[in-house]
Amino acid sequence: GEALERQMHWTVDRFLKKWGYRHYEISSYCKPGYQSRHNLKYWDLSPYLGFGLGASGFWGGVRYTNGQDLKEYCQLLAAGKLPGQFEPMMTKEDLMSEWMFLGLRKLDGIDDADFSKKFSQSFFVIYQEAIAALVADGLLVTEGTILRLTPRGQDFGNQVFMAFV
Repeated sequence: GEALERQMHWTVDRFLKKWGYRHYEISSYCKPGYQSRHNLKYWDLSPYLGFGLGASGFWGGVRYTNGQDLKEYCQLLAAGKLPGQFEPMMTKEDLMSEWMFLGLRKLDGIDDADFSKKFSQSFFVIYQEAIAALVADGLLVTEGTILRLTPRGQDFGNQVFMAFV
């Protein structure tokens, strides 16, 4: 069950760290300097474009996914139309929420200075109650302006992430 899964995770964690790998994201390890820049863009809410069948993108606060049917895809492009299904534009609250729970996947944590620069507010103020409860439960820890998962927080990551949804 879940206890066995966590035991296996921490066994793999010790093994990889012994061999010089760094646990930099909740589900990723790498040799120092080789973290996936591609994946880190998702956790920072950086804009990205997706071209081609089934590709996804995030631009101007809007996510989209292109269709999988080649004929339809080509017909839409030939007609000067975009081939994607577009989600509604995200609100500032949506963006802040996603920035928090996606960013907390990074084991170095998130920096309130970055949040404040992006949203002109402090996450320590906006999410004060959620952060206090998660710190009290031993799931998050603060270090100056940094907020990050504890090892226990890694075990209960979904509980942490849901607090910001």
